[in-house]
Amino acid sequence: MTDLFDPKHDRATACTDAARMLLPLLGGQTKLSRRDLNEAMVHAFGGSDAEGRWTQRESFEVLEHALALHLVSGSQPLQTAADLPLALGLLDRLPTQTVRSEEQIDWQQFSTPVDIAAVAVLLAAARPTDVVLEPSAGNGLLVAQLSTIAALQLNEIDPARRARLSATFPHAVVFGHDGATIGSTLTALQRPSLILMNPPFSRSVGRGADALAAVRHLQAALKRLRPGGRLVAIMPDWFAHSARMADIWTTTLAGTALRTSIRLTNGYGKHGTGVAVRIYVIDKIVGDIAGVTIARRNVAELVDLLVIPDRAALQEDNASSAVKRGGAVSLLRAMKSRPAAAPRIFRAPILNRRLGELTPDERAELDIDLSPREAVIDYLTRAFPVQQMRDYRDDTGEVRSRPLIDDDGQPQLKVEASDGRIHELKAGDPMMERISLAYALNMHAAQGITADNAIAVMSHKESNLSNQRLFNVTVTRVRDDIQLFTDNREKLTQAIERNEGNKTSALETTGELSIDPGRGSISDNGASPSATGSQTGMDSSGSFNPSLPPELDRGPEKLGGEKEGSVASPAMSSTTTAPDFKNDPTLSAASLRIGVEPPAIELPFPEKDIGLEL
Repeated sequence: MTDLFDPKHDRATACTDAARMLLPLLGGQTKLSRRDLNEAMVHAFGGSDAEGRWTQRESFEVLEHALALHLVSGSQPLQTAADLPLALGLLDRLPTQTVRSEEQIDWQQFSTPVDIAAVAVLLAAARPTDVVLEPSAGNGLLVAQLSTIAALQLNEIDPARRARLSATFPHAVVFGHDGATIGSTLTALQRPSLILMNPPFSRSVGRGADALAAVRHLQAALKRLRPGGRLVAIMPDWFAHSARMADIWTTTLAGTALRTSIRLTNGYGKHGTGVAVRIYVIDKIVGDIAGVTIARRNVAELVDLLVIPDRAALQEDNASSAVKRGGAVSLLRAMKSRPAAAPRIFRAPILNRRLGELTPDERAELDIDLSPREAVIDYLTRAFPVQQMRDYRDDTGEVRSRPLIDDDGQPQLKVEASDGRIHELKAGDPMMERISLAYALNMHAAQGITADNAIAVMSHKESNLSNQRLFNVTVTRVRDDIQLFTDNREKLTQAIERNEGNKTSALETTGELSIDPGRGSISDNGASPSATGSQTGMDSSGSFNPSLPPELDRGPEKLGGEKEGSVASPAMSSTTTAPDFKNDPTLSAASLRIGVEPPAIELPFPEKDIGLEL
């Protein structure tokens, strides 16, 4: 049985061989059936899907590959809107894609139907001097109908689809970055003057489910687009100029002009989904980003209404060239690029005494380096299990670091697994694309930070940290999913319910706060002229007398002050202003019984009310 995940080149060759067998059928006028597709797959792969040689989903990928090869050949030219019926006729002859795979859903691999791709190409109004980029190229259906252009850049993260792209577009530059990062990862290439894109709608690399995935890809593409250039995007139906999306819409399209807006409610039927989509034509010039949307059911109803907006003049590309750096990205680059720290003098008594014992000659030769550089390098080396740098000594004997490379001079990584084993990953290893950094923060540092996914750790033994306030901070930092690990779920739940996490000062605890001048004057018996015994927290004399435990009930008689019934101290005499503690030496906070606000009403544990359990 053939390994379905075999990365060898001959599997990509088999896909291309099967696709080429379908070309005569695509060039004719008869419908292409599932039987025709299966026969081509059996012949190219040497067996059936029942034998495990290929999958039904893979056969539809080959169908799209064959369609792209057919369109690139120029046998079906696309010049004006009058040529759209040819694309509609071709689409009608194709079988409906009825099988999906988990990989297709995970990667959002829903290619552009040939008729919608034709509309996008017409709206792009490509010129012979254009450098064209497709950030999520798939099998190349969106750009296969382009006329003559200067250069073609294709980005596709799936290796199998990249191999098919290379076979369909032999002169194109094909690479495999995350489409949401092309604003920074493609800086070494010439900036495109025309971009056609059909991004993933609801999933992102490293994020999983992501409602704003398409917006992130669009923002990256607009950043990459040359000033004055054009972008044609197929976007999800929810991305529109509406009240709900107003902020995201304005932020994303700032500094651009919306030239065309089209909504198709049923354009993906042949690709196995009935999702509605929107087609936007955006020029990177300052202009209006609000416009009228043309809404139709499919491309057939759009043919007579399609208007191609004129292209804007390209502006001078003043983008700074990419900074050239040697080797892989380094966690220690800032340290590496700086000279060694100069010796520092610490004015400490012991150090000064010992320095004083040295002779002038010994002091002249003394070189003390107390900088934390080596300690920091050692910490980073031990803290991160992914090693990208290695130490070496330069001509002066100074220990420095440089990128870790293999025997061929290619960058590599060393990854420490959970079992302690070290794995060496060389350039081109598929695992290199799956490694990303994670960051650990304590709950206090996490305030003000929001993440899509998080892992939290709480122990019931940490009594000061197991409280409602810190628990609320933890669970409200995450948008989508949080996993909470603890040593004892029941005990942690009890600890959080018991401890609100409110901070109380020592003076509040012992009841020794000074009188608040804002309460007004104090009478001889300790009552404010406006105080009454019915006020909350007041005793019959009108002064605060909160209920405190016996060991904390420290009234004036217990602090060396005057007992009840004795002559009031000067601080308790009738005055018209608040006591002056600063200028009257006879006054002290200890001579007064202070007022503590009554305890707050205990509120229910909010997480339990909304059904959140540990």
